[in-house]
Amino acid sequence: ASFMNVKLKEYTLADAPSVQKWMNDPETTRFLGYGFSRPRTLEEVTEMLEMRVCGDLTGESFAIIDADTGDYMGECSLLLPDEKAKKTEIAIVILPEYRGKGAGTQAMRLLMEAGFRSYDRLFLKCAANNASAIKLYEKLGFQKEGTLRRDMKIGNEVVDTVIYGMLKEEYLGQKLL
Repeated sequence: ASFMNVKLKEYTLADAPSVQKWMNDPETTRFLGYGFSRPRTLEEVTEMLEMRVCGDLTGESFAIIDADTGDYMGECSLLLPDEKAKKTEIAIVILPEYRGKGAGTQAMRLLMEAGFRSYDRLFLKCAANNASAIKLYEKLGFQKEGTLRRDMKIGNEVVDTVIYGMLKEEYLGQKLL
């Protein structure tokens, strides 16, 4: 796999066309469930980004960019933070042209670092048939915690969702190896 120099950056409204590109790409959204089943207008995406930029949405989302070229490669997020339980859900989307090149691995490592600064547990949900994502999460040390049966509509079928999690002490133990 070729090495890419990935970095996370705060979103700006200028990122709207890039976000719209992945949101309207069936290949990218096919494992994301019902909320991504229809195309978005640039206006809708800009409105959503405005809410993010202004802090009206809970959690944090970052643009994943190539640190050398500035090219937009996808997005990752800390979703629905629970301050009392010190946990947050994480999510990542990588554009098709950057998959299989290490961009997702690097972005996830940066997201995990950011997440474990504030939280003691990170977890994620993934369509059970999304083999490449599952391979990435397991490679990074996430543990499969359970399966939600027939949980997510993808295309014309309802598929299982798997839940993966990692505790801060597991992450810190990994970093020491």
